[in-house]
This record gives sequence, C-alpha cells and structure tokens, in this order.
Amino acid sequence: MLKFFVRRPITTLMFVLVWVVLGLVSFPNMNVERTPALDFPMVTATFIYPGAAPSELESQVVKRAEDAMSEVSELKKITSYVYENSAMVMAEFNLGVNVNDKANEVKTKLDSLISEFPSDMENPVVEKLNPLQQSVVDIVIRGADARAVEEYVDDVLSTKITGLQGVASVSVFGGRERAIRIALNPDSMAAHGITVMDVVSALGAHNLNVPGGKIETTANSSNVRFIGEFASVDEIANLRLTTVEGGNFKLSDIAQITDAARDIENGARYNGEPVVIASVVKASDGNAVNISGELRKRMPEFQVDLQKRFPGAELLIASDSSIAVSEETDSTINGIILGVVFTILVLLAFTRNWRSTVIAGVVIPTSLVAGFFFMDNSNFTVNALTLLAYSSALGTLVSNAIILIESALQEMRAGKKPEDAAIDGTKKVAVSVLAGVGTNVVVFLPLAFMGGIVGQFMVQFGMTVVYLTLLSLMFSFTLTPMMIAKFLRLTDKNNKLAKKKQISYPKPTSTGWMRRWYDYQGQHPWRVVGIVVAIFIGSTTLMKFVGNEFSPTTDANEITITARAPMGATYEKSESIALQIEERLKQFPEVAATTVKIGDQGLQNIDIKVELVDVSERNISDKILAQKMLPSIADIADAEIQIRAGEAQSAGSSSDLVLNVFGPDDAKREAYAAHIIDVVNQIPEVQSAVRAQQLPAMETQFIPDQEKMNFWGVQNAYAGTTLRTALYGNDDYKYKENGEEYPIVLEFARPFKNASLFDNVYVNSQKGMVPLSSLGEVKMERATPDIRRQNKNRLTEIDINIGKSTMGPVQAKIQAELDNMDWEYGYYTEFGGMSEYQAEAAAEIGKAFLLATILTFMLLAAILNSLAHPFTIATSILTSFTGVFILMFLSGATMNIGAMLAFVMLVGLVVNNNILVLEPAINRVNRGEDMHSALWTELMDRKNMILMTSIAVIAGMVPQLWSIDGMKVAMGAVMIGGMFASLVFTFTLTPALFFLIERARHWKPKWRR
Repeated sequence: MLKFFVRRPITTLMFVLVWVVLGLVSFPNMNVERTPALDFPMVTATFIYPGAAPSELESQVVKRAEDAMSEVSELKKITSYVYENSAMVMAEFNLGVNVNDKANEVKTKLDSLISEFPSDMENPVVEKLNPLQQSVVDIVIRGADARAVEEYVDDVLSTKITGLQGVASVSVFGGRERAIRIALNPDSMAAHGITVMDVVSALGAHNLNVPGGKIETTANSSNVRFIGEFASVDEIANLRLTTVEGGNFKLSDIAQITDAARDIENGARYNGEPVVIASVVKASDGNAVNISGELRKRMPEFQVDLQKRFPGAELLIASDSSIAVSEETDSTINGIILGVVFTILVLLAFTRNWRSTVIAGVVIPTSLVAGFFFMDNSNFTVNALTLLAYSSALGTLVSNAIILIESALQEMRAGKKPEDAAIDGTKKVAVSVLAGVGTNVVVFLPLAFMGGIVGQFMVQFGMTVVYLTLLSLMFSFTLTPMMIAKFLRLTDKNNKLAKKKQISYPKPTSTGWMRRWYDYQGQHPWRVVGIVVAIFIGSTTLMKFVGNEFSPTTDANEITITARAPMGATYEKSESIALQIEERLKQFPEVAATTVKIGDQGLQNIDIKVELVDVSERNISDKILAQKMLPSIADIADAEIQIRAGEAQSAGSSSDLVLNVFGPDDAKREAYAAHIIDVVNQIPEVQSAVRAQQLPAMETQFIPDQEKMNFWGVQNAYAGTTLRTALYGNDDYKYKENGEEYPIVLEFARPFKNASLFDNVYVNSQKGMVPLSSLGEVKMERATPDIRRQNKNRLTEIDINIGKSTMGPVQAKIQAELDNMDWEYGYYTEFGGMSEYQAEAAAEIGKAFLLATILTFMLLAAILNSLAHPFTIATSILTSFTGVFILMFLSGATMNIGAMLAFVMLVGLVVNNNILVLEPAINRVNRGEDMHSALWTELMDRKNMILMTSIAVIAGMVPQLWSIDGMKVAMGAVMIGGMFASLVFTFTLTPALFFLIERARHWKPKWRR
C-alpha cells in the first residue's frame, strides 16, 4: 500500500485533496462560540406571586412544587431560590436524559397542583435552563422617553432582531410599560361610601365584550356581540359608580386617572445617563459572531427608523460578547500558525534543506484543515476547547512529519534513491509513528466517555485530537512519503542553504561526553535512577507554590461590580448608590464605559459592568485594577459592594467561590454563616465574603382579630385582597388601543400609602363599611429574607471573591478554618459554584487518565512485545513531569483544566521519543546483539530525530506561553517543560532503565546458571 501511494503521486494528491476540500467546505458551516454547546439536564419552574413574602411563597408554593417535582424520575438535585413576589425551583437531572421529556413531566406535575396554589398567583412557567446562556449584544437606546422606547422595542425593534438567524429573544431593561393609572383617594371614597373592591367590581362589570349569539333570517344570519370595553381613557374617568345608599358619581370624583406608566420595576444607565437596554440572546444553535455581524450591518437602518419616531434619539452597542470570542479565536489561530512557522524554521535550521521545510509546511496544515470535516459532522463548534485541541495536536503532527523526513534523509545519505528512501525510511520508523499515534488515540479517546457536564466539554477536545491524530497518521503513510519521493533531495545547486554545512552533532566516539555518560549509566544504573528520582521529588515541592483552579480568568477588559442597597430600598435609593459608584469610577483612566442595571431580582440590586480600555493600552491588569477600585467605593453608605475582574458568572452566582451553610434552625445557621464570613474575610487572599441573601428589613404586619372578623362577617381572604389591592394594586383588566393591550392599574394614590393606611382602607361587611384598623392590630416585625433551599433543606449562601490568588489554595485555607470550628450535629457546609465543577473535572479526568494509562501500557506491551519495557517508558513519562513542575513554577501558570489536558497530551509525545530508541534496540538485543552496543547504536541513529521533534514541539508551543489566556499559558508550560525534560532524560535516564530491566530479564539464580 505504501508503494502504491508513493508511485502514483496524482492518485495520492487527489486522495488528500478530497479531505482538504471537505474541510474547507465544512469550516464556514461551523458556529464560532466561546465554549462548546452544552445540553444541561436542568428544568426550571418560575412562580410569580405579586406581593407575596418569601416565607409565604415557600410554604404555599415552593414546598408543594418541590414535592411534586421530586417524583420525576432520574432527579439528581433540586434547588430553590425564593424572593419577594417570585420564586424559581430548579431540577437537575442525571446526564443523558431527554430534557424535553423531563420538562413535560415537570409541567404535568405542577399543572395538577394549580388548584392548591394561591388563586391570585400566575401559572408557573416551566422551561429548560442553560446557565451559560447570556446576551450576545446589549443595545443602548438613549435620548428618548423610556415609556415610548419600551413600546418601540417591544413592538418594532425586537421583532426585527428576533427575525435574524440564531436569535432567541430580546429582553428590555430600563423601559417603562404603559399603563392606565387609577389613583384612588381614600378620603373621597369614604365620603361617597365606596370601597376599593366596589371599584374593582365596577371596572370588571363595565369593561367587557360579550358574544350575544346570532340573528337569523331565512336568507342569512349574523353574529351579535355586546361591545362594552372602554374605548378611551376619558371613558374610564367618566365611569359611573353607584352605592347601595343610592350614590351615583363618576370614577374621576374619587380618583385621578392618567395615561402614564407602571411603577419603576428596573432601570438602566450608560455612562452616567438613563437609557433603555435591549439585550439580544442567541438561540442554542446560534452563532454569536454572525449575529453580531448582522446586527452591526443593520444598525444604520435601525438608527434611521428610531430617529423618525424619536428625533434626537440614538442607538449604540454597549457590549458585544462576540468581540471577545473573535479575538480569542483569532489569537489561538495565530498562535497555531506561528507554531507551524517556528516548527518549519527549526526543521530548516537542523536539516539546512528548504525542500524538507516545504514538505512539513504542506503536510501539517493539511491535517489541520481536513480536521474541520470531521468536527462539522460531529456537530462540534469552533470554540476554546476545540482550538485548544488544535494547539495540543500540533505536537503530534510536527513529530510525525519530522520523524519521516529525517528517516528518509538518513536513507538518502546512505545512497538510496529518493523513492526507495521514502519507502524504506517510512518503514523504518513506522512502528514509532504508529506507537505515537496509537498512544494519542488511547489517551484521548477516554475523554469522550467522561461523565458530567465536564464530560460534555471534554468530548469535543478529546475527539478533535483523535481526529487530527488519525488524519496525521493517514497522511504520514500517503502524502508525506509521496512528497519525499518526488520533492526531497539532499543537494540542490540553486539552493545556497543546501551548500552550507549541516549542524554538527556530537560524534559517537568512545571519548565523547555522551559516550562517557552512557557508559556511566551502564556501570551505575541505580545511582543514575536515584539522582533522577531525587531531582523529580525535589521538583514536586514546587507545586505547592502553583495555584490551581478550574478555568483561569483572562483579562477580558471588563470588571463587574455588584452592589446591594438595604432590603426594601426604593428605586431612587438604589439609583443614588449607582450614581455615587459611577462618579467615583471617573478617577480611573482605565475605565472606558459603564453600564448599570438596577432592579434585577429586586430594586435593591445594582449590577455595574465596567468596560476597560484594551489591555494593550494600560499597564495594570484587570484584577489589580479591581483591587484598587474597591477601597474607593467600599465606604458608600447603605451599600454592600462586591467587585471582581471579568464577566459576571452565569451559573447562578456572580462570585468566584460559593460556600453553602446547611442546618435546620435559621438563627443558628445564620450565626454560623456570620462567623464564617468574619473568618474568611481575614484570609489575605480573599477580596470579599458576603451573604448571598440579604438580612431582612422591617415589615408592617396586620394581624386580624378573629372575634372582630366574625362579628363583622368579614373573611380573611376578602380583607387581605382589599389591603393588597389598595397597596400593591389590581391590574386584572386591560385597556385596548390599536390592537395592543395595556394594564389598568387600580390602587391608592401614593400620598395615602402611609402609616394611617389601615384607617383609610374600608372593607365591605354584613353590617356596612368598616375600616381595616377596626378588625385587628398592626405590628412592625422583621421580614423573612430571601430563601435558598437545596434538596428541600434551607441553606445560607456565602459568596466569596478572590483577590490575587486562585481558587484551589483559597478553598484549602477556607476548609482548614471550617475544620477548626465546633459544629453542632446537623450543621455543615458544602462548596458550590465553580469549585463543584472543578471537583467534578478532577475526578473525571482522573478516571480518564487511569483508563488511558492502562490502555497505553497494553499498547506499548504489544508494540515492544514485552511486559517489562513499558515500565521503562512509564518511568520516563513520570520523570518528564520534572520539567513541567519547574516551568509552571517559573511561568506563574496554574494547575487548571488546560494543564490537565496538556499532561495527557504529553504522554503521547514522550512515548514517541522512547519508542524511537527502544523498539529497534529491543529487536537488536533479541537477535543476540549486546544490549550496550544495541542501545548506543540506536541512540546515535535516532538522535537527530529526537532532537528535532522535541525542539520543534517546544518551538511550536512557545506562542502559548506569550498568551494572556491562563489556560494556554498552562498548556504551554506543561508541554514545553515536559518535552525539554523528556529530551534530557531520553539520553540521561532511559539507558539506565533499559539496562536494569534487561539485566532483570536475563538474570538467573546461581543454581540455574
């Protein structure tokens, strides 16, 4: 087969071009994303119960929902978040379930409980959850009325944007929804003898259309409809009200009716001015880069349309996550290209043969391009993990190309013709190439079978490496030998480089330093092994200075500030805090823009995205800048402030680390949490530690006196509804205009929502109108805080942000402090958030590494036909980690998921170096040759290949060390350090191990000699 491809160059070329063309056609079809598209087995149920306290939602809604959802099969964990007015129950199922089926099952369970839920609660909304789903683009609209812009975005802009391919939805922040406001005057109501519920009934009785049936004649028929809905706001104001005492008056006599907007539910600011923000969320299969590009193309069109409606208004893009994705993608691709260039330069420096560099320059990119075809057909995307796989696989592609070229050059130097040299040279190193490729496959294939969410990440990485490795193998026995036969020559009169002398290597003489060290290993193998083991153990001590984390943060030119006003704060209070933060941030020249959102999950919550100038234009990192910013804003009154470099997390928390405190008694659990917060804030590496749930504010409670309620004949439900309508309002009825519906909001006028409210709220009873204050007592009590629950147990969540350190060391210090605490039975802590993913990743990669080790041993045993010498290679792999530990310490890299994957990749490359020498040496020994001369001959014959492949791989990974991405830096440190150590130990340790095992194999007891 090898001769077939060498002797039929056109056939070979067409065969290769098929894969290249398929790769080029596939690449444009692939989405470009930051992370792989994940299928989270999560379903959420959202409950909206306006006016309800968290404790009421918990008892009346959440507990019942949890019980029902717990009956759904394959449930892994159930978590609840209970706020004022709303709650969310999240069910996480075992990986591999059909999420659509589970969502339907959850909906069916909850639908069966509708009659048990409060009647004025909205129906629960059940949907699948993707914690990583975030807005792609935030569009700011400024210079126009918030109410008018809300309508424009809802009716016009969002329709145009959702029509773009890949867009799922558009959410609006900072707008004001139009509403017809009926502000009741309780004094006028009392004077006219009417209650709040009377007005509600009157609205419902008048504002309706009723189908009346049909009028039929002998010739035809027509439908009859009673049209009673309000036709104008004036008609609402002129609505006639009557009382049992005979009163008759207009609604405007007891209320002020205005065409206005709802109360502020949220707000937005951009660079210090109020705006409306339209956030564009992509669909699960959407391409963020394409969506952003299409939006930018159509922005002028949107701008023209906006200014026609609102002269002077302006549309602009405040944030665009696709920019970071594009920059990261371009950076990685440039790093790969630079790596290929460095590899070619190394090959040119060693061989002084420009033809060899051309061959490498064709063969390596061919595999990279063809890989897109298999990725596309596996539904993979171009993302951080697949690009990382390309960077990782580059070492194998380089190694295969260099081994084959150098082997062929050796055959040519021996006098063989190019065609024969290509065939014989390939055959000579075929076992080594197969071993390296086979090792990569058995090392990375287990990643495709990893469990958990992390497994979904790893499958794209692992299989991409496998695809590229197998393509490299295929082209190594087709394209490379064909190009060697047709193109590679030892000399070329037209090439000045070819006339120059090749790089000199140490001569294999008995007096050379290499020979002296080789002989020393033969004489004192145990001593050599002892020295190397001591060096290895010494290097491991450096790892205590190396941080560890799941995914390193990268300077994303962004800082996130989270502030909280006291519970119960008004919008005005929260906005004043935001204004102070904005003003104080102006002192930092690194700040390019600020985007503020107020009111997400409560008016007290303030989220500020601080956009920084590009990292190339500032001399301070985002982390250090965040630490400088914190003292300048930390003393703002009535504000609890957290700050972190980078984007806000999207998996339920905005912090680096989450610590959950469990326990049955709220007071004791909160006491434990308070103590933990104090202790954790004393750790130098911790920037801040705060409760996720705020301490509750005071609330006014009305306690009905049942004797009085019975005397007046008033039911609790009716009295409560009356109070709720007066304060919170009633918006059950709609006003229709031009095909749109707007809520009619009926409530007390704001000046009457005060301490004397209970005297002004009248309730209808069997004995006439009675003020609510006569039916019970009013007390001030501390309200229930937001509630977190996990598996039906309450918890207190502590959000921790880290300063200069990384997650691993900080988590270890916190755990040490927790271990020193005295814990009462039933009270305990668990880490959540990213640390949960880190633990899962470590466990799953550990399993994959164990399986890879077993498969690698089996493969090596088969290739070497020995059960002993795989241990020689295994020891070489282990000692290569010496260079890894040293370079990770020197470069400041952390032990993250990129480093873990690089460790796995390193195995295949180290195996290559050792197989090149050991496989032919073992064959020589088995044929009866002395083991010392056999191994020495092969070391000298393969020395150039080992040097070139190692240095080329190192050169190819150098761009990764220059990256600002911590994952790439870690991968570069592992690969470069490991390959350098492997290069050294191939010559300084492998012979000693070989001699020890060979002597052990041939050792016989005296009685058998």
